[in-house]
Amino acid sequence: MSEEQNRGVAEAYLRSLGTKNVEEQISCFDDDATVTDPIIRVINPSAASITLEGKEAIREFLAGFSFLPPWTVRDVNLVVEGDSVAAEFKLGGKEPVEWELALFEMLDFEQGRIKHVRAYPDTQEVARLLAILLGSGQEG
Repeated sequence: MSEEQNRGVAEAYLRSLGTKNVEEQISCFDDDATVTDPIIRVINPSAASITLEGKEAIREFLAGFSFLPPWTVRDVNLVVEGDSVAAEFKLGGKEPVEWELALFEMLDFEQGRIKHVRAYPDTQEVARLLAILLGSGQEG
């Protein structure tokens, strides 16, 4: 696929992250896609791996965020090189307090769908924000 097509799928994926529409998110993935994300262990410390394999595992992971307060995706910066897209963006919200999280992901494509995501979050910041969003932490 062309770089512009890969950019379009990456943009659709990030837009759907902002709406937390899991079916729109999952439609961007190849059937046997993988996601490698340290957030998996932040959410589930006993997880055997930080890599999810296949659409169903990815769907379940993404759906796990649906109960959190609304957020938006902003300040998106994409760099496309062939079948790879580097995505730098911010998630942010206003409930229960105003918050923002800078994220970076590498997306690899195959035939116009995301084949692999490698996420590079600040896991300590993610844990701190989740505690706040779930009402068990203090802002600051």
